Amino acid sequence: MSSVVHLVFNSVVVYPTTKKILTSKKRFPSLFHRKILAALFLAFIGFVSLSFEVSQMFSDDNAFRLLGVSRTASDAEIRKAYKVTALELHPDRNAEDPQAEEKFMEFKEAYDKLLNKDFREAYDRWGESGPQWLEKSQDVFLFGTIQIMFTYVVFSAITFITTLSASDTNARIISLTGLMLMAGIEGQLRFQGTDFTMPFFNWLALHQMILLMNRAYYTYVTGVIAFQNLTYVDPSLQTLEHLKRLIQQNIELQRKLLELDQELRITGKQGGLSKK
Repeated sequence: MSSVVHLVFNSVVVYPTTKKILTSKKRFPSLFHRKILAALFLAFIGFVSLSFEVSQMFSDDNAFRLLGVSRTASDAEIRKAYKVTALELHPDRNAEDPQAEEKFMEFKEAYDKLLNKDFREAYDRWGESGPQWLEKSQDVFLFGTIQIMFTYVVFSAITFITTLSASDTNARIISLTGLMLMAGIEGQLRFQGTDFTMPFFNWLALHQMILLMNRAYYTYVTGVIAFQNLTYVDPSLQTLEHLKRLIQQNIELQRKLLELDQELRITGKQGGLSKK
């Protein structure tokens, strides 16, 4: 799903549902329980959303998936996978398939990309742009930095706009804090790399795993806004409520004092009459 689709989905579906859960006082009287249910709902949405994203990645020309190897596979494993699969995909053995030559060329390009250490690293971290930068003798670090900066300028603008309706400025602060944390993690992964592989999908490239993390941010911001809007209490209103309660308590106290004073006066009069 594109970023626009994620934004619309979270605005039209996720936020209203989270709001309904947090405000269902009759069904769930405890605010703590409502928060837990809302958090579980957001986690479920995140899981479903990321699962859909992964399923979409099966249609991508992922070099690791085309060769049937993990993103951490050794050169020997890549060569072995190439020899086995090249025989199966060779056009001479698939003459009845009109796309056989095209499939074989894609497979060969994936092999060439992964066998070259520099190209493999650039592809893993930056996608198709990485090898293209290397082919043009462009600085991968510079162009990668520009790409990250542009991405997070867009994310910051989206965060600012989506939190305009939040009743509490903490929603924006919390969202931007999460964004900064995500930017730090992405920078570390992009420039330093990692041997981590996605369970059950070990062919996912690093740039694809980073994309999944970016997609999850939309659900995170939606949850932050919902929680802050619906559980936040304005300090000025809270102070006003305290003052109202104090005034009511003061009025009640004065009423009881007047009643007590009247009782004492009546008792004093009765005592004077009995002495006479």
